[in-house]
Formats: sequence, C-alpha cells, structure tokens
Amino acid sequence: MKKLIIALLAVVPLISLAQYPDNDEFTIFITVKNDEGKIVPFTNLVLTEKVSKQETSVTTDVRGKVEVRATRGKNYLVSFDDAEGITELSTPARGQTFYTKTLIYNPIGGIETTTLDSIYQKISGRDRAGDNDAIVNIRLSNRVGRPLRNTEVRLVSNRAKKVYIATSNGTGEAKFLVPTNQTYDIGVEDIDGYRDITLPERGRLTINKGFKFQPTEITEIVNGDTITQEWPDRSGPTSARAYVNMLLKNPQGEPLPNEKVYIDVKIGPEVYMATSNESGVAEFLLPKGHEYLLNFEYERGVDILNYMEKRGFHTTEIEYSYMGSERIEEYYETAKKDKNGFRIEFMETPVKRIAFDERNVEITDQGFNINMPKEVKTPTPAIGEDMLFIDGGYYSNEFYSFDKKNGKFNWGISLGESGSSSAVYEDGVVLLITESCTLYALEAGTGRLLWSKWLGPNIYSSPTVANGRVYAVYPNELGPMLYSAKGKQNNNVVACFDLKSGDIVWQNWMDAEVLASAVLSGNSVYLTSVAGTLYQFSKDKGVLMNTQNVAAVTPPTVVKDKLFVSIRDTKDATKEQVAIFNANDLKLIKKVDQLSSAAQYPNLAELDADFRMNYNGSRILHYRGKNYNVMADKLYCSDPESGNVLWTKVLPGVAMSDDKPTEGMPIVVNGKLIVPTKSGKLQVYNPLNGNLEKEFDIGATPNNQAIVHDGWIYSGTVEGKLVSINTKDKNFTGWPMWGLNASHNPVVE
Repeated sequence: MKKLIIALLAVVPLISLAQYPDNDEFTIFITVKNDEGKIVPFTNLVLTEKVSKQETSVTTDVRGKVEVRATRGKNYLVSFDDAEGITELSTPARGQTFYTKTLIYNPIGGIETTTLDSIYQKISGRDRAGDNDAIVNIRLSNRVGRPLRNTEVRLVSNRAKKVYIATSNGTGEAKFLVPTNQTYDIGVEDIDGYRDITLPERGRLTINKGFKFQPTEITEIVNGDTITQEWPDRSGPTSARAYVNMLLKNPQGEPLPNEKVYIDVKIGPEVYMATSNESGVAEFLLPKGHEYLLNFEYERGVDILNYMEKRGFHTTEIEYSYMGSERIEEYYETAKKDKNGFRIEFMETPVKRIAFDERNVEITDQGFNINMPKEVKTPTPAIGEDMLFIDGGYYSNEFYSFDKKNGKFNWGISLGESGSSSAVYEDGVVLLITESCTLYALEAGTGRLLWSKWLGPNIYSSPTVANGRVYAVYPNELGPMLYSAKGKQNNNVVACFDLKSGDIVWQNWMDAEVLASAVLSGNSVYLTSVAGTLYQFSKDKGVLMNTQNVAAVTPPTVVKDKLFVSIRDTKDATKEQVAIFNANDLKLIKKVDQLSSAAQYPNLAELDADFRMNYNGSRILHYRGKNYNVMADKLYCSDPESGNVLWTKVLPGVAMSDDKPTEGMPIVVNGKLIVPTKSGKLQVYNPLNGNLEKEFDIGATPNNQAIVHDGWIYSGTVEGKLVSINTKDKNFTGWPMWGLNASHNPVVE
C-alpha cells in the first residue's frame, strides 16, 4: 500500500492491489499472422525450453491467438509444423507476469478456413464413452458457490475445428461426449478460452471439472466511443470483467465528488467513463483481456491497468490525490499574466523523500540491472558526474539516483505526478518534466528540490538546458488534449527559466506543443511544433527571429550554418523528405526524398505519451561530416551538403516475429553507430559502410535511446528495469543522456 502524498495539483496513485501472484508462472499471449497481416488460425506451434527440452504444444484459435503458460527466466524456441526453431522467446526472471507477441508465419498451402463445426450435445446418464472418447462433466457455480443453471458451455477443439455445445442442468453441470487425445478450450456464455482441458490418448474415461463462473449483469450506455455503466450488484468482479473501485481525494484529503474519470482501452477506441459519487468513489467493470489507461479531465496517462489475464476474479482498489477539474479551471482563469498574456506566476509541486529496496538491484555477468517497483516502461536515463538518474517507470511517480558503476542507491523522491520525461543533467542540477504537469529542478547530489513549476496539463516534451537557462513549452489555455492550439495561433508558450532559481527570463508564443524538446545551437533556440512549424528564437531574449510552416516531423538538427529536419512528403505517403535550411534565416536550401515502407510520422493520438515526450522518429544524427537517420527498417547515411543518400542498410529484425528496429535516431560513440531493436539487441554499425559489427544483448526490450558513458551502456526497457552493460572499453563513451546532451542537438564532430 502506498501512503497518501499531499501535493498541490498532484495525481498520485496510492493503493493498487496486486492483480497477479508473484510466482514462477509466466503467460505469453501470441498472435500469429502472415506477411500480409492476415491472422493464421488453427495452426500448431511448439515452444521448446532450451535447457530441459520440455515441449509445450498449442494451437491457435479462430482469431489466430493462443495463450501459452511458460516459466520465468527461461528461453524457448518456437517451431511450427513446417518450420522448426525459427525464433526464440525469453521470459523475464522477475517483474511483469505476461507479455504479448506477434509471430509472422506463412503456412505452406495458405491459411486454413476459419469455420468451426458446431455440435450440440445432450448427454444423459445412460451414455458411455467409447475406446476413443471421454465423458467430460463441467460443473459451474457462481462466485458464492451456488450452481449456475441453464448456462451455455462450449468445448472448442482448434485442431479438429469443432465446437461442442451443451447447457448446464439444475445442478450446474454440462455433460459432453468428445474425442480423447485433444486439448479443448472451455467457453462459457460469451467468453472464449475461459479454461482449457487436455484429454489423454486412452478412451472410456469420465472426467469431472468444476470451477466458478460469475455472469455479468450490466447495462452499458454507448455514446460514440464512450461507455457509461449501470449495474445492480456493485459488490465485486465477474468472470468476464474486473472490478475497479477508485477513490479520489483533493490535496486536503477530502473526497472529490462529481469528477469524471476515463479509462481507455489501450488498443481500441472504447473509453469507459464514470463520475465519482459524494464519497469520491468511481466504479468500473472492465472487460478482461485488455490493458487500460486511466485519465482524468485534465490529467492524461495517470496510470495503467492490466487485465490481460482472463482467469479468476480481479479486484483493484486504488486511491488518488487529484486537485480536480474545477480547481484547474479556476487556476487558468485567475493566474497572473503580464501585458502580453504570459503567465508570470506558477504554482509549485512539492516532492517527498522515498527509499529504495536494494534487493531490486541484481548483479549480472555484464553489469547490473535495476528492477523498478512499478514494472512499467523506464525512460532513457541520464548521467551526471558519477551518478545515474532515472524515473521509476512512466506510470510511476518515483525518481531515483544510483551509482553509475554498481547500481548502489543514492537517493529517491516521490514526484507530485507520474509520467516523467527523460531527465537532463547540467551544472549539478537534474531536470525533468512530468506529462501532468510539472517542471522539476533537483539538486543532483542530494535530490533536494530547488524549484518546481506547475506548467499545465498534458506536457508531452522534455526540458532543454544550456548556459544556465532552462527551456520548456506549456499550454497557456485549457483546450483539446493534443492540439491545444487548434484554431488559435497563440496558445502555447516557450519559456526560459534561470537554472538555479527558476526565475522567468523570457517567454514567447508558439502555435502548438513542441515536438520532443527545444534544441540549442549557437545563439538560437530551435523548435518544431506538432503542427509542423519550425521556430527560431534568440536564446537570451526570446525574440522570434524566423519561422517556417514546413510540415516538419522531427526535432531539428543544427550543423554550423545548416539545419536539417525530416518533413512529410504531402504527395506520397510512403516517403519522407529531409529538408535543409539555412540555420541563420530558415531559408529553404533543398529537399531530398527518402523512401520508406510506410509513413514514418504517425498520428500523435496513436502514440504512447512516453514516446511523444522523447520522440525521435527519423531525426538526423550528424557525425563527422555525414548525416544518419533511421526510417522504418532502414539505416540511412547521407551527404549533408547535397542531401544525397550515400548508402542504406536494412536493419535486421527477428525471424517470424514482428520485432523490428525501434523507431528513432541512432546514437554514436567511439566511432560506431548504435541502433536498438525490439528484440533486445543493441546493434553496432560501422558508419563508413553500414556493416553490422557487433550486438549487445540487454535481455529485455529497449525503450527509446540507450546512453553510453565511460565504457558502460545503460538502457531503459519496456519491462520496467534499467539494464547496464560494462563494455570494459573506456573509449566507449560520449552519449550521457537522451538527445546527446542537455542542449539536445545531436552533432558529434
């Protein structure tokens, strides 16, 4: 249980009951598709544990899906009927309890039909099993143990493409007569794969299985994608749905009534909405088999709820401290502004000291791993002096400092909100921004809060620092979540603060939220807005020097008197262009086409918030007279003068898997390019010819850029841990934080 953290304008998770037990069992949810993206149903695959050689045989269902029970800390080879040992899956030793994986498989002879033969059964006590059959009795009872009568039960054989259907009797028992030597998925009412049962090869058997099943009785009102719920019994979960009881309080600890709460299906359009009652409680029954994002009216990405596991009954009781929509709206109405309309006062968000269980630091053969308590995506860390700085995971409000060479805990603080950007370090100060909604400046050696600025809801960017100044962008008015400047030219503000005191130095207008971060080069501050506009301000006084609306899709890279930025090709969705501008006046010099298998700049609404805060896309890295960037599955090297592509290399993914190189700019250290892949490899390329020279295996899925310093590689991961690798090569150094340094201009000469 987490203690209540009282913080002005804070959104802090307090109580989150564990949804899954901490044991050796791990679940892999696999979807099989062919190269064209079509599902592959009724396909046999075998997972073979590499050490024990123990095999687990499963068959995809009509949707091309299968759920595999595996063991933690093991490596499995995956084979199909006509393809053996094609890809490998690894399960983590601790932390998360499941992951999802898509495998690419093109069956010989094409995809089988998806039709299942339905066989309705009414088995009596006089029926007997034959030599190759078994009587299967499925007995259902509800959550309190009462028999579940007149309920449809199904036994589905994906291998035989048959579904056997029976109805439970007065004692809650459904009887079947089915062939042996098969595995059957058990479906009840509208739930498929609720349980499974494997019958032995011999026949003349009677098998009895009993389990609890609680029907869902609920009325849902659908308005567009938004679903509100009404149900008579709010006492707990059902078999199909998880019960969520959420208590909202204001910073004074009082219940927060009449507050809208939104829970979004992470992959899908549906949004469940409830309003807190007079006691501050909002309740939900959420369909299992999904991940969900929790949002408030003005706070996005507050937390993540995982209900992929369909078995059993799931209850989550969770409590948050939230300032409330009414208070946020009042602040925007009453905050002091200067004659230009800029805010001149910002509310502060306090922090609180926290400890760290050092048992979560594990020493490995290649370095050490730090397992974060929240077990959600950890961002790119930062190095300053001998210290390593990293957030506890995107849906965590914890921030830590560790020793960079052994993982020893230095200090930890609880922020006022979750959703942190990657940190930056400059002159003894660590800075970061939370999505909702504060810019923090911390003393690097102690974690002491120097100052904080509550900038506003929905900040999707990282701070930039140079020469004792901090640059950040915030929404000046409340508006739509992503494009808060929609319909207005002056609704977002780029602000410059003093690094040590937090005093306002200057402010100026932008048309929309900044893409990823500001970039400092020479005497200018350069930014790309999510509206595609390129900006140039003077760094000392904030005078708008130049602007161009060029459909830009990455932060800029500035090399002496030239600026490089990727832009949309408005005529061909399969292309992007690299635009070359004069860095002094933003006059266009040239556009150069780059081919890709798909448009690289997705709709921001389709991206996770953590990805937006440190977005790289196909951004240019400049290294020793050449430009490098990644688009889709290709690494490009181009000439910075002409823009002409000198060479391209296809970046290898993983066979039979949807794993591809992670989208984002490569980094460069010790004369080598490093590109992370979703398969857990950091691939090292020769910048002269693009040849793959080496791989580092981090044993997890990297999340955004790695950093490299003093012979060590550090990578945040999707699985919620920081992985370090000691290369034992002191020359392997020079990339200590996201975007290279606190100025975020990736230029290495």
